[in-house]
Amino acid sequence: LKNDLLSTISHELKTPVASIRVLVDTLLAGDQSPERAREYLELIGHENRRLDRLVQSFLSFGRIQREQLGLRLQPTSLSGVVERAIQELG
Repeated sequence: LKNDLLSTISHELKTPVASIRVLVDTLLAGDQSPERAREYLELIGHENRRLDRLVQSFLSFGRIQREQLGLRLQPTSLSGVVERAIQELG
């Protein structure tokens, strides 16, 4: 299970890191219009926030495993979860 977890985590972390790297390299090439450069900067910001959420989730998982973080289970809207997932993929 640990191997599967590490494999999944490394894959999930590589995706936003690779996206950020490509966008930064493209911006450094300097061939973009100001509008395109702004679009790339917004994408970098989005990927950075995604990376932060992944890291925070991983750290929370570690705290749960060490029983330092209690969970408060509560009912939630499935449609809200689906909407957030769609936003992440969009």
